[in-house]
Amino acid sequence: MGLLETLKRRLGRGDAARVEIDEKELKSIPDCLRREENLSLDDEKFMALLHAIESGFCELYKTGELQKDAQAGAALEWLSRNCAADPGGDLILLQVQTHLRIFLNINYGHYSRGDVRRACNKIRRSVDRHRDAMKDDAYLRFVLEYVR
Repeated sequence: MGLLETLKRRLGRGDAARVEIDEKELKSIPDCLRREENLSLDDEKFMALLHAIESGFCELYKTGELQKDAQAGAALEWLSRNCAADPGGDLILLQVQTHLRIFLNINYGHYSRGDVRRACNKIRRSVDRHRDAMKDDAYLRFVLEYVR
């Protein structure tokens, strides 16, 4: 289930209802994070965080805004350092961060900064494993096939 479907369910709207998200109404990423211990890597909530980040890449890849694994790796590197930092004029970073921010708002208080950092690092290792000299988008094609 995607973020918008989850948001529609939480708002009590039908599948056909259009949901517009006003970023001004979203809490900032630091406000959504808990300060407690990190989740176990086997915890279902951690898997949901991985899915949320990767599904954001899928959306960007489908629209053609994200075209290379290196772009995904750079975004993950940036997110792992400080997921709440200002992305400046980088539209890919802004969209990935916004996707994460929506997810964290829906799941308020379930994740720590360490959880986000570990999820980004785990996905970045996956990007590195899928890197193929012949194809610049091996990871993105893989994640598009398996993450929905």
